Amino acid sequence: MKNHLVLIGFIVIFVPTVTFSQDSRFIFTDLTVMDKVTGLIWTKNANLPGKELSYKDTLDFIKKLNNQKFAVYGDWRLPDKEELKSLVDYAKGRGLLTNIHEMLNRMGFENMEGDPGYWTASYYTISVLNDGAWSIAMYNGYTSPLGKLGRLYVWPVREPIKQ
Repeated sequence: MKNHLVLIGFIVIFVPTVTFSQDSRFIFTDLTVMDKVTGLIWTKNANLPGKELSYKDTLDFIKKLNNQKFAVYGDWRLPDKEELKSLVDYAKGRGLLTNIHEMLNRMGFENMEGDPGYWTASYYTISVLNDGAWSIAMYNGYTSPLGKLGRLYVWPVREPIKQ
C-alpha cells in the first residue's frame, strides 16, 4: 500500500496515492479504481482470492470482504453482466478484440486474468436441476453461462459513494 506521510504540526496523516489513467476515465487508488463513466468502484486487484472459486465460495469471499471492510467499504458485490461488459466495451472501443485483460493490467488494474473468466451476479437457468450465472472472459470479452459448481475468478465492485 503506497501512502505519503504528511506532517501538519504534531498530527500525522496518511494520504493514499491517487493516480489517473491516461484518458482519465479511471481514478486509481491503492486498493480501488473508480470508473468515472459508470460511477462503479472496482477492486484494483482483479483476483483478490488468487485463484478461481465456485459460485458459493465467491459469495462467501465477498461476504468476508464486507465483514473486513475491505478498503473501508462493507458493500462489495459481484458485478452484473452489463457492468463487467462495460470494461470489455471500453477495451473493444480502443480496437482490442483479444488480450483485454493485458490492456487493463497495463492501465493500472492488477492481476486481471484472461481465461476462464469472471463470475457475474446475472443468473442463468441451465436446467430445472441446475442454475448458473453468466461469466465473461476478459481475454476476448466472450459471455457464457456456467453452472454454479464451475470455478471462475472473482472481481468485486461497489456503487459509488452517495453524497
